[in-house]
Amino acid sequence: MMAGLAEGKSLTRIRQEIDQAYQAVGLEPTPTPMPPPDK
Repeated sequence: MMAGLAEGKSLTRIRQEIDQAYQAVGLEPTPTPMPPPDK
């Protein structure tokens, strides 16, 4: 996540990438609530 923030990605975008990575290997996305929407 820290690398994503350093690249200028939003928390929402980082979370979407994490969920996609989980799904790509057959895992359920993390149940942690999504961060607030980007403004």
